[in-house]
Amino acid sequence: MITCTYTLLGCQDEKYVKSNGRDRLPTQQFIEKHLLTNNLLQTDLTERSKEYLSESIGLWMEFLVEQNDPIQFEKQVQVMEKYFLTKDNTVSWRILNGETSTVNALIDDLRIMQALYNGTEQWEERYKKLADKMATAMIQLNVKDGFLVDYYDVATSSQADFVTMSYIIPKAYDMLYEKDFITKTQYTDNRDLVANAPLSKDGFFPQRYNVTTKSYEYEDEINLIDQYYIGYHRAQWGYEVRTLVALTKEAMASQGVLYGRINPTTKTPTVNYESAAVYALATLMMLELEEKELAQQLYERLLTLRNSDTESDYYGGYIVVDRLYTHFFDNVLALLAERKGKDEGVF
Repeated sequence: MITCTYTLLGCQDEKYVKSNGRDRLPTQQFIEKHLLTNNLLQTDLTERSKEYLSESIGLWMEFLVEQNDPIQFEKQVQVMEKYFLTKDNTVSWRILNGETSTVNALIDDLRIMQALYNGTEQWEERYKKLADKMATAMIQLNVKDGFLVDYYDVATSSQADFVTMSYIIPKAYDMLYEKDFITKTQYTDNRDLVANAPLSKDGFFPQRYNVTTKSYEYEDEINLIDQYYIGYHRAQWGYEVRTLVALTKEAMASQGVLYGRINPTTKTPTVNYESAAVYALATLMMLELEEKELAQQLYERLLTLRNSDTESDYYGGYIVVDRLYTHFFDNVLALLAERKGKDEGVF
């Protein structure tokens, strides 16, 4: 069992005024009550309750920046430094039953780095030093043939030879370039992976790019989480996502729902479940595109998956209460979408 003790920040400067209680969304309260233990973020409440992911830290830090909560942000920085940061300044992607992986996940390192730079601008200059160390490590260790690749293993000094398309976070790449960690050529080449990604014959984005074979690779079954991640990131860089918008509109008009996975040719679902993460990412993409009506429709469907019983101990959570089935990823993405929509006055 991992335990840790913290002292609350003593600074009373205005920048440390925590967001007021009225503004703490129900899902935030659910996460803090049930998935945050000793400042460590559990993956779920059942089989993976002793699993802690860098993905969780990065997404939670991203939310805490949006929520303007420097106290909780600082606690996650401490957790990350103490338990996840390797001697080479990469971030272990997982701690499971006390065992720390020697492998990082590019998307998580990028997201944490980005949150630290944003935290620097919003609160504390000292976060910049840590962000700089992480950026330097990524460029030294996660680059292969000029491309930032999925992972680096500090134990074996080995790299991935591919880039998962959803891992390319535009604002983080912009930061790497603006802060002179990558050259203009490197920035352009990596950005072009997204800009030039060809749609499959069925109209879907590729899953990954193999830097060795210099080819895009596609999946036989479409995971809409990946598609909406890519679509959201493309929209942030101003690239078109018309086919994905059209697919979403058609599915919501004809069925009123989006399923987690679909057959690429028939566009019919291959699973019978809905995913909070799918709706959240689709909502974020539509907000980015200013497709406000569709964003509102997706958000309303997202809320049907949330526990709305105010008397329940699990109120606000995206959870199947009788089985305690939930996942941090679903909850935090839903929270990010809700925060963005409310801040922009769409919801």
